[in-house]
Amino acid sequence: MANRKLCGYDVNGWRDGVARNWVARPGDEEEIGVVRVVEGAVLPDVVLAGEGSLQRWIGGAQAVLAPHGRGGGWGKFGDPQLRQSIRSLIADETKPSSVLAAAFTGLAQGASHSVAAIADTAATTEQLQERVFAALNAARAGKALLVWRSVLSVLYAIQKGNLQAWMRDGAQIGIIGHVEKGFSFQTLRLRAETREKTAHLVPERRQVGVQIESALGYERLVSEALAQVTALAPDSRSDHFRSARAIGRLAFGLQSIPEPLRKANGDWDILYPPEELRPPRLDLNADFRGMFGGCDAVLFESLTEGKVHQEIVHSMQALTELPMIPLPPTAVAKGALIAAERYAAGETVYLDFLPQIATIVQGSEGAVSYDLIGEAETLPAGSLYRSPKPARLALQAGQEKFHVFLNKETHLQPRKALVEVGSPSPDPAPIDLWVEQVPAAGRAKILMQAPTLARQFSVDWDAAEILDQTWEEVLANLATPPPTIPKRLVLPCGMHAWEDSAQGPGLISLLDASARIKRPDWDGLATKLSSRPFGQYCISSDGEIPHEVMGDVLAQLDELTVRALAEMRGMVAGDRAPDTAPLRFLTWQFRRCPPEVGEWLLDAWTARTQGRSHPLATTGNAWVLIRQGFGRIASLADQERRAIELLLRFPSERWSWREETAAIAFLLSRSDLSPTILERADVETLGDRVLKEFRQSVGTEYTKFQYAPFLLVGLLRWRLKSSLSVVVGTDQLADRMARAVEGVADDLSERRWLTPRLERTARRWLPLLEQTLEELRGAGGNPDLLTDIYNA
Repeated sequence: MANRKLCGYDVNGWRDGVARNWVARPGDEEEIGVVRVVEGAVLPDVVLAGEGSLQRWIGGAQAVLAPHGRGGGWGKFGDPQLRQSIRSLIADETKPSSVLAAAFTGLAQGASHSVAAIADTAATTEQLQERVFAALNAARAGKALLVWRSVLSVLYAIQKGNLQAWMRDGAQIGIIGHVEKGFSFQTLRLRAETREKTAHLVPERRQVGVQIESALGYERLVSEALAQVTALAPDSRSDHFRSARAIGRLAFGLQSIPEPLRKANGDWDILYPPEELRPPRLDLNADFRGMFGGCDAVLFESLTEGKVHQEIVHSMQALTELPMIPLPPTAVAKGALIAAERYAAGETVYLDFLPQIATIVQGSEGAVSYDLIGEAETLPAGSLYRSPKPARLALQAGQEKFHVFLNKETHLQPRKALVEVGSPSPDPAPIDLWVEQVPAAGRAKILMQAPTLARQFSVDWDAAEILDQTWEEVLANLATPPPTIPKRLVLPCGMHAWEDSAQGPGLISLLDASARIKRPDWDGLATKLSSRPFGQYCISSDGEIPHEVMGDVLAQLDELTVRALAEMRGMVAGDRAPDTAPLRFLTWQFRRCPPEVGEWLLDAWTARTQGRSHPLATTGNAWVLIRQGFGRIASLADQERRAIELLLRFPSERWSWREETAAIAFLLSRSDLSPTILERADVETLGDRVLKEFRQSVGTEYTKFQYAPFLLVGLLRWRLKSSLSVVVGTDQLADRMARAVEGVADDLSERRWLTPRLERTARRWLPLLEQTLEELRGAGGNPDLLTDIYNA
């Protein structure tokens, strides 16, 4: 300890100071073990001095004396950009920590252990704590610790004997702190701690200090002093009076002396400052009895002195019957040095609470709040806290992302964070969520781990969505799980149809053959693209191609696509005879199909709505291709919106199950955008179409029962927009659709034995109809229901 240089900083931007345990002696020698208190400037600044690579920010006494930033009268040095107030550096998150570091280095450098004071109010955010830490690191202040001013005041009072009458375990000490906007109020309890047979008292902090605004806050005192000083200016040009050192000295009760002030033109004025400040009256609206109930004594900590200090203390003492002990302006800096001594010796500086953080877990009783930091937790300053029992969440099989709900005691609104899993797990996986934090050391780390997946995640509180709800409201909304939403249908691709087989040539061979001839075999190409051996198309419904397909093959596919487009342009212009084969070739490329084709198809849709003919719409089969083809290729938001609008404008009584029903079913089942385009009235219209086709199927061979189930389950994806909608028991349309599904299921069950075809149909559809009912109830157990319906 004797050879360690220790430092206690009180860098507050109003009246800075430092206490250290060494002094400089002649000959560049240092004597460790001698306490030296350096009082910095009042309303201190840092200045930017030097040029080029030697340019750096300087604080302390040099900044007080420097002309930098003091106005045009000082030439190039007077540029205001060369001077920054420490108050602004503390408040401005955009200023680099290296600038604030000059405030520390200007007071003292070279300590092995340092403690810096921070205000005990909610204004000292975790982000501010991190910036002060970063500045201490940049200042090379050794092992650093941030400690609340209230704690440092108590440490100083303990050592000075101010609390001699109350030096016992369990004693409660109130602290009134003078702050920017008024005063802070805190209560600390003394705890006895024994270390290696040596006992000492440790302050214990269990809540954030309360700030109450007052006209006697530092900000208002400085404002009053500024007004008194600038009123002495000989004319209206008083800007140079604003840089007078007398302003800060007057505000904090220090004696001021006449000082020369330089004008912008280089001339001088002499300021003869007022002898004393005329401070406002104390205007505290505070319940002292309630705030300090159970306290044995009250400390008053302020950077003021002289008459200003006396008047404030006198006014404060009149508000409480408790013994009030005023502390000197250097008490916090000296308390910080005491804290540094304890820190360096490995002793407990103080005990601190951590603001509670909670998440939400789903248990047997539904959604419950789970504390990651317990209410009663306190721990020694500088110690790392980790949630003793992590929250256990569950990741579902195939889940790619999930939400985490968080609530912090220090924030009014809870938040919802989105966590991206990356590669989804094929099986359900547990996830542990916990918190790691050090008191008064910045933001908590919110960490997650999936042990079975060997993956770790972190949750960024600042990036999380702020919820306009209370924590209780969030819990209430999650008490019942939200209705399930069927996953978007994605039809996979594979190499089987690309390669030659016993059934015939594959797409690779067909592309090569067609690329060599004047009239490509559009029919053969389209048939191959629409084939699905082993459940895999040549191209997926998202337009993806197997990575095994070689570049030269893709070049042939692209070349033939360009040729097919040319033929289609001729048909649209009326220069070519109608032929559906090129269009089939293009639309069976799904979302890889060029958007120009979608425009032609929508033009045909528009013509039909308006009762006009269109060059592509020459037969009934052509219309099936025009409707279904667009449903396959739709990928642009604008085209999807137009398509849905056109379908809904076309009278539903004129719809065909193979055309309009199929087209809208494709859009709702394969796109995440299309369901959100619908309004409630549109859902009702489409729901009525579903009911009609279900009713028409009862008593038949179910040969047309193909797209109506798609449309029904696709409609349930409207929950992407309205999460609690179309649920049995709360939505009449859902109730009607459930009865229609049950009617079809009953019909199939009763008649399945009449023909082999009905038996096969019942075997395929009855399980899917039961799963559809589960989705209508909002409790679907098969997220891939649309895929299974397609495969039926």
